[in-house]
Amino acid sequence: MAIYATKGNNIKELKAVLLAQRKIDQSFLARHYFTIYQASITLEAYNYWKNVNLLINRSGSIFDAPPAPIKGNAYSKDDDKEKVLGYFEAGNTVLSRFYMLRSDIASQIQPYCLDPRFGVYYPNYPRECYQCTLLDNSSHQMPAWWPQ
Repeated sequence: MAIYATKGNNIKELKAVLLAQRKIDQSFLARHYFTIYQASITLEAYNYWKNVNLLINRSGSIFDAPPAPIKGNAYSKDDDKEKVLGYFEAGNTVLSRFYMLRSDIASQIQPYCLDPRFGVYYPNYPRECYQCTLLDNSSHQMPAWWPQ
């Protein structure tokens, strides 16, 4: 998970931020779909989770923040002296989908199953070429967002 804040940067959008990496393999020979979920939170929630991150990712040096409870926005309704840990928040999520074509990739991808030098039934093809359900994450169910 990556958390970014644009406050004080005088920008309305982040560009060219690395979100994820994916190894280019034979699956890019066909249209390859990506889905991005972008979540937004309040400044107070951002600061809370930033403090949690600082607390749990200590390096063991003398400059680490001392362990202490992080004050959130949760409280006890019955006892105002009771320490309650946690943070209640609501956020917004935006969904983006895009695809890449073979022509969008600068490097050449070698054919995997349909090598024109051989036929469709060449005996030395990988097993996945004969039964594609052997590939990771394969399914007979078409995703709801797949174009009809």
